[in-house]
Amino acid sequence: MRIFRALTKESCVASMLRCMENEDFLAAHRELKRHGPDSPLPPPHALWRLGRVLLGRKQPRKALLPLEMFQELYPEHRDRPEVIRDLALALKLSGQTKKAAAITNLANA
Repeated sequence: MRIFRALTKESCVASMLRCMENEDFLAAHRELKRHGPDSPLPPPHALWRLGRVLLGRKQPRKALLPLEMFQELYPEHRDRPEVIRDLALALKLSGQTKKAAAITNLANA
C-alpha cells in the first residue's frame, strides 16, 4: 500500500529544490523530468543553477533540460542572455553544433 501516492503537483518542484539544497543534482534532474505541464513552474534561478552545475560536471545532455525550460518559460528574464550562452555551450558539447549556432545567433539578435 502506498501511503504517499496522492502527493500534490507541488511536490515535484519542491522535491527538485530539496535535492538541489542537498546538492544531489542528478536527483534534482530526475524530479525536473517528472515535472508535468500542469505542475507549478520551477523558479528561474533554480533551473539555471541546475543547468550550470550539470554542465560543470561534464553532463551537457542533462543540462539541456533545465536550460531549455528556462529559455521557454522565462522569455523576458534579465539573465536570459547568460542562460542562452550556457544553453549554446551545452548544445555544442552534446554534439548539436547547428542548433548551438542558431541559439547563439538568436541571443545576439
